[in-house]
Amino acid sequence: MPIKKLSVLSLMFVASFPAFSADHDAWKIMSNTFMEIEKFEGHRDADGAKVTDKVNLAGQLFISNSSSKWRYFIEHKESMRNYGYAISGSDNSFIRNRTQLGITRNMYKNGNNIFDLNLTYRKESNDGVTDRNARPSNTLFWLMPSGTYWINEKLAFSFWDAFYHYDNFRADNSYEWESEHGIVYKFNDSTTGRLMVYTDWTFDNDFNKNWEQNQIRGYMTKIIDPKWSISPYFRYFLSERSYDAANTNYVTQRADGGLRIGTEVNYKLNERLTMWAGFAVEKTEWEKPKPNGITSGSDNDQTFYLGQLGVKYLW
Repeated sequence: MPIKKLSVLSLMFVASFPAFSADHDAWKIMSNTFMEIEKFEGHRDADGAKVTDKVNLAGQLFISNSSSKWRYFIEHKESMRNYGYAISGSDNSFIRNRTQLGITRNMYKNGNNIFDLNLTYRKESNDGVTDRNARPSNTLFWLMPSGTYWINEKLAFSFWDAFYHYDNFRADNSYEWESEHGIVYKFNDSTTGRLMVYTDWTFDNDFNKNWEQNQIRGYMTKIIDPKWSISPYFRYFLSERSYDAANTNYVTQRADGGLRIGTEVNYKLNERLTMWAGFAVEKTEWEKPKPNGITSGSDNDQTFYLGQLGVKYLW
């Protein structure tokens, strides 16, 4: 299963950034600094100790000028993997470092109808603990067209398609296609919803599919008042499968069902500073058990938790 490349949160920031200021003739920088914890219930390392899957510390910069066709994105993330609850390391712990540089060009704009093209470079490396070899580093490029077409004042078609190329990745992924296609509906000036079909497929060097995930995803953004907004969402699993490297027609693992429910809450302290928090829980059932205590019970249940806390600032 591949690492997650592009968060919906980042996509929403890139799309909505100009709304933070009415000054159309100056470059603006918005930063987003946050911590997030990813936890599989029952997860243990190879020695049987209870661990948290990831503790991420991240910083993002979004650079934009509403009078320019160009936007820029910078991110650096440090991920502490397989660390104990007290942030204690062991021979099974490591730190993953990731830096991304992205540039987006607006190719077409007519009113609210837009078409953008994004190119992003990622460099990722892994630092092992003392006396343990680090995992190899890798690079990744992606090209992502995206756009929105408004059918009328309330209804729009929206999409993004990301095409990835890996170099020296730790798994057998050389290429990947990730996308969302669906509809946007504006209920009123304070409430907007999206219903999307999500697809993520990975391929080896010979373009044989070795993993796939397909979901229905729904998002709602509600502006409660000038300070508070809330964005609940869900992810419903249509399918998820892993394939044997030697025989791509042979399924080695599959999800029999899954659902994630989550939300993000924003509180705007002033025109520049916003505090935000997010939480999600995901329940899935797998055909076969997963190692290290991630699944349990006769149905191979898996429970995943995500917690986030961050600060956005318009410089």
